[in-house]
Amino acid sequence: MRVVQPLILLLPLVACSGAECLSLPCPQPVAISLTISSTVAGSGGLAAAVDVSGPVQSSFSCGATCPVFGTAGAYHITVRAPGFAPIERSVQVRGTNPPCGCATTVVEHVMITLSTPATSVLGQDRGADQPG
Repeated sequence: MRVVQPLILLLPLVACSGAECLSLPCPQPVAISLTISSTVAGSGGLAAAVDVSGPVQSSFSCGATCPVFGTAGAYHITVRAPGFAPIERSVQVRGTNPPCGCATTVVEHVMITLSTPATSVLGQDRGADQPG
């Protein structure tokens, strides 16, 4: 009986080693720190629509600086706001996606400056030249 007890205590250690992995509840890491500004003076209350595709798909509104949560990989970001030309960026986020354990990332800092589209300026100029 004495020999069996130590063997029973070692059994859980043997059962947990090998290819089996217990999934831990991991927080989603920040992949990108996105900062949005504009070339228009006085546009402090800017609320841009952001679409993200890549390892994580998401859409959200961003006014200044916003985190994009996700794992390592290639991301495509599209930023739109009324009265501004849309801007697209591709970003490669480095990090680890281990089969066992939590993913890590090296946060990429992306700055996007929205500007008014050239076509709207030309359209306004043409409208001003037309007789009223």
